[in-house]
Amino acid sequence: MRRAVVSVPSNIAEGAAGRSREVFRNHLSIAIGSLNELLTQIDISCRVGYLDKVKEQELLQFADECLALAYGLRKSL
Repeated sequence: MRRAVVSVPSNIAEGAAGRSREVFRNHLSIAIGSLNELLTQIDISCRVGYLDKVKEQELLQFADECLALAYGLRKSL
């Protein structure tokens, strides 16, 4: 989960580092993929008992907000 979380801003920063819009869009797609990985990992963590339902919902909501922002940014390019 840590790797997926760190991957999101890292890919956004790398893509925004003075490259073309297409490269930035590609890095945003990778960041979106990492957020989707995180959603899966949150679900699995709850199913095996590492997270309770309340914490799962908090994390899922936050990840969904991040996804909406990333999709919006990618769409704007």
